[in-house]
Amino acid sequence: GVVQITLPFDLRVYGATYAAGSSISASTNGNIQFVASGASDEFANIALPAGSTAVPPLSATAPAIFALWDDLILTTPGGGIYTNTVGTAPNRQFVVEWRGRRIGDGATTQNINFAVIFNEGAAAAASPFRVLYVQTGIGVAANGASATVGVQQGGASNSNFTQYALNQG
Repeated sequence: GVVQITLPFDLRVYGATYAAGSSISASTNGNIQFVASGASDEFANIALPAGSTAVPPLSATAPAIFALWDDLILTTPGGGIYTNTVGTAPNRQFVVEWRGRRIGDGATTQNINFAVIFNEGAAAAASPFRVLYVQTGIGVAANGASATVGVQQGGASNSNFTQYALNQG
């Protein structure tokens, strides 16, 4: 699934500004897509850049952050996508957090917990966002061994991307 998230302050990603009050999309499968609607809920991760090769396709023009793109289940007790804004303007942080587990890992309780944190103000000039990992699963898929981790400016035709990992812990 995909949920729309309303931005509490302006974000700047890959040179594009997303205004406070506008929406971005968070997939239950561990990524953020900078589109208000029509985001992909694809669970089968692939190499970056990903776009039309994902089914359903990712946007050909909008940035995406793949914090831990994998086949996740967020319905365990306490699971889900959570948001929170902390701090005071003009130096707030906006947190988008995933809690759950990887489908097929054999677990019955939450064992995955990670977040994308967006910075406002001076911190955003140095680093508009960062990704933090608290738990990264168990078994053969632990530590992202079956996930894509990275960022991209647009879809598969765009050469501006950084792939940190693909199916390796």
